[in-house]
Amino acid sequence: MLLPAIILAVFSQQLELGPTIPAGTNATFADAVLAIEARLEKGDFAGASSYLARLPKKTVKISWDDSQVPAKDRAHFADARDRVLKNWTQALPSLTITVGKPADISFAFAKTLPQEEGQPHPPGAVHFFSNDPKDPRLEAIISLKRSSSPLPGRKDESSLVASEAPDIHNEVAYAISCYLGLGEAKLAGTYATRYDFGNVGATRLTSAETRLVTELFEIQQTLRKAVQAKKRLAVARARLTLPETEVRLPNAKQGEAVSFKFQIDNAGNAPLMIKIQPDCGCLAARYDSELKPGGTTLVNATVNTFDFVGDLKKRFYIYTNDPEKAMAEFVVTIKVQPMYEIVIPGGPTRVMGDEPYSFDAFVALADGVEMAVKEFRLDGAVPAKVSHESWSGVIPGETETKKGIKFTFNVDSKVPNGRLPATLLVVTTNQMFPVLRLNFNVQKGIVALPDMVYFGQVPKAPRRGAFLVSRPNKGFKILKIESDNPHFTAEARSIREDTEYRVVVDYDGKSDYGTIEASLTVTTDDPKQPTIKVPLRIIVK
Repeated sequence: MLLPAIILAVFSQQLELGPTIPAGTNATFADAVLAIEARLEKGDFAGASSYLARLPKKTVKISWDDSQVPAKDRAHFADARDRVLKNWTQALPSLTITVGKPADISFAFAKTLPQEEGQPHPPGAVHFFSNDPKDPRLEAIISLKRSSSPLPGRKDESSLVASEAPDIHNEVAYAISCYLGLGEAKLAGTYATRYDFGNVGATRLTSAETRLVTELFEIQQTLRKAVQAKKRLAVARARLTLPETEVRLPNAKQGEAVSFKFQIDNAGNAPLMIKIQPDCGCLAARYDSELKPGGTTLVNATVNTFDFVGDLKKRFYIYTNDPEKAMAEFVVTIKVQPMYEIVIPGGPTRVMGDEPYSFDAFVALADGVEMAVKEFRLDGAVPAKVSHESWSGVIPGETETKKGIKFTFNVDSKVPNGRLPATLLVVTTNQMFPVLRLNFNVQKGIVALPDMVYFGQVPKAPRRGAFLVSRPNKGFKILKIESDNPHFTAEARSIREDTEYRVVVDYDGKSDYGTIEASLTVTTDDPKQPTIKVPLRIIVK
């Protein structure tokens, strides 16, 4: 029984290998390619032809069911969708994406999506691929509510916020990327990235993504030609092997050089394409981006212990073209003892009233570390006088006695309402840490961030903008928002209890052409700051 299998294996080795899929491809695309190659290897050209229908098309149709979307949001969600379609088709002129039927991708909306056990957040969207030619290839259901926080944990209705136009933009961008064959990109902020939580800016389409899609279309063309010519190809399959998937590094002191290596093997018959992305700026790696069949390589990695201290547990995301391991993780754990730490009790945003205000910041030094101040400079718009002294004691909010340097900031009472950033630049006598930077903000009253909403140059169509209204550590309520121009309306949505609100501003698209300047008046329950004015500007062309 083994002889036919051995003969087939030897014969397949004599065949030309099929195209090798690149790193960053999702499993659905890879499975379709491998299924086609497997049938080509056996000479089953009819079967290979039927599987070609599972590959993405260059002329794509999408369906859009927004019947569950509130009426006031429908135009803005559609506009977010259309921006994604425009970006894709402008970047790839050979690609056409239109709204129509029969759909290759279907979009629908649900009021909420359930959070399953083990999920860090309620899903912002769910996706289903279908192999039935009567169905859309990909179905995406987008939630109208999502987590208000990126922190994992069980979320109830009160901790969810409404999905906004940028969220819809990102979900549409991801779904199309997924349909075209791209794998999910962790932490990248690109079209192939997903977020289940809200208050995230619109992702961007990168040249690397368009190049990858172009490469995937070229692979399709190669397979179609092989099917048409009835040309047999051997299955090209790279196989990622990680002898170790994690490392616990010895404890280190801040500033020490820490380097290590880990191994990657390719047990397949095709080149293994590798792309490694750290989840933190504390990690870096040098590696070979392509590994020959049967080959082995070492990844040379380093840990930045100057800027990152404490108990670190970080990851390398390893993207490959192994269809069974399109992404693998290598975990790095290390404890870095800080030689100094900067502490501003209460946090870096200091909220003051109408009176002169002072606060302290501490540079706590580890045992045996010597450091004195040679000179310092306060940069930024905060009007404050700064003094410093050698110090030992207990930092407010802590229990352990420490020593080091204490800086005292005396802020002038004439600070205007708003949030002002500042940086204290400190030159020290320590050769390993010659310069320290203490970043902080001073906020007076309730502030709008940004303090103006600029829509940019837009066509005569509905548009949506947003800003935050915030005062950390002291709650307030927004009673109403009024516009001095009938073409603008606004709605406040609470993000963090009563300390921060997201104000969504809608332009109805019905004004005259030209530059329009207007303003919103936000009325609060704070008698000292009953109203906040926020200018609006839009250029309609």
